[in-house]
This record gives sequence, structure tokens and C-alpha cells, in this order.
Amino acid sequence: MFCIHHDNFQLTLNVYSHSSDMWSTTGVSNDLAVLNLLGWVCNSMCAAPMYFDQETCKMYEIRFHETSMVQSNDCIFAIHAAYMPFIYMVQILIYNSSSFELRRITMVLLFM
Repeated sequence: MFCIHHDNFQLTLNVYSHSSDMWSTTGVSNDLAVLNLLGWVCNSMCAAPMYFDQETCKMYEIRFHETSMVQSNDCIFAIHAAYMPFIYMVQILIYNSSSFELRRITMVLLFM
């Protein structure tokens, strides 16, 4: 049994399957993988400037009259959280690249 658990995202693959194609990602949602990766990349792109860029921190302080609450662990978590779905996407592309399809709604959300 192989299990990846990350916040609201959980993937469990049984490597001792009875099918002839043991290393298949059939049944795994490609839409979930793409949208999860997109969400965490966006989160990383928001957290990093709030911590590393002094000008962004000054603009935040002027607008909201308080200092930015983003800490280093927030940036590390956001980058780590973007990395894990990336690995998940690579696995899907390696093991199931011939039938990789996305629904229309996912395409619309992806290119908005």
C-alpha cells in the first residue's frame, strides 16, 4: 500500500493489484491533480513576495496599517505544498500519458 496525504488531498495506490498492469494510474482524477497543482503554485506566488520583498511589505503596511503576518514557515510550506502535486502530476504523465484528458470546466479554470 502506498499513501500520500496532504491537507485535504489524499492518494492511495494499492501496488499489489490483481490487474495485469500493476503500475497504472487509472481511476485517478487528472482534474484534481491539475487544479491542486495550480492552487498551490498560486499560494506560493502570494506568500513569497509577502515575505521576501520589502517593497511589498511596505505597501501592505500602508494599506492595512499593520505588518505582514507571513513568516518563513508559510513560504516553505507553500513551496512544499506545490512540489507534492507536481510529483503526483509527473507520476500520472509517466504511467498514464496516453489517456491524459481534462474536462472542459477544468480547462476553463486553468486558463482564466
